[in-house]
Amino acid sequence: MLLADGFFLLAHDSISWRCRLSPRGLRLGLAAALLGEQLLFQQITLGNGHLRALPAWALPDPLAQSVGDQLRAEPEVTSVRDWMEFLSRDAYDAVGERLIRQNLAQARVVRRFLRTATTYVPVNHLHAAALEDRLAVEIGAGPAFREPDMVLLAGLAHATGLTRFILADTPPPIRAQRVDRAVAALPPSLQHLVGHTNAAVGDAVLTPRP
Repeated sequence: MLLADGFFLLAHDSISWRCRLSPRGLRLGLAAALLGEQLLFQQITLGNGHLRALPAWALPDPLAQSVGDQLRAEPEVTSVRDWMEFLSRDAYDAVGERLIRQNLAQARVVRRFLRTATTYVPVNHLHAAALEDRLAVEIGAGPAFREPDMVLLAGLAHATGLTRFILADTPPPIRAQRVDRAVAALPPSLQHLVGHTNAAVGDAVLTPRP
């Protein structure tokens, strides 16, 4: 499962499928996860608030390929925060549709305030719950992470406030220490992405937008 797919599932309650984040927090988290996929695929470098696209090679996923193509098409735009804002505009539908292609979710049209909106619900709630349980176990294991994508997922979950649900029975200071210790072992570029995500979500709380 790719990073943004995992973040999408974690951001929703595995039973009710209600979103645990504000709409803006969800979009920013998904945008950060899409950039994280580019880092994990070694399509970009990131540091000091800026990113640089690397020479292209074919990716196994159409959405990841599309994001990489967008980054390479605008080489003069290097701000990580600017790209997070840009990608956040369509991240919800883009990732939701990718989950549909993998038979992990289905679209549902709902009516809200005289308007219709498309939401995405899981095909199998157990699949979503299994990811949450796995991440909870790995976070609880402290430094015993083995997969950089899982560590990065934990970092993005913590930056957006999701670990209060995943580790609901763990005191906040302890859960923060465990995630921070794991993230500190990541390459600097992945650590920077977690930091930018935390800052972006914090700014969104201070200056809320739809």
